[in-house]
Amino acid sequence: MSTDPRTRGVVKQAFAHVLKDAREAQGWVQIAFSEAIGISATHLSLLERARRGPSLAVVFAVAKGLRMKPEELVMQTRVAVSRLQTAVKAVPDNAAGRAPRKPILSLRVHARRPDAADPD
Repeated sequence: MSTDPRTRGVVKQAFAHVLKDAREAQGWVQIAFSEAIGISATHLSLLERARRGPSLAVVFAVAKGLRMKPEELVMQTRVAVSRLQTAVKAVPDNAAGRAPRKPILSLRVHARRPDAADPD
């Protein structure tokens, strides 16, 4: 994988999606999950917003907390990277010749039914 800063950003974004989706799917709230894996809630929030990239130790801690192998977490992140890169390629450059816009993309497949009642 390239060390291009844009690629690193895509990897952080992909890891963020995978982490948040898996954590929420297992019913963890941020504070409880961060305590369970031994990182601060702030660090977890930064990871989930792609503001920080995970260290190898954090990848192992997150995987353990999600009851999966680290390589499974990395593979899911790799799949998400491919999806994000495909989405970025699909966004055309603007007419002024500037860099392409970042796509607004969610990797989640959850859809809320229009007739569902608000939980509040």
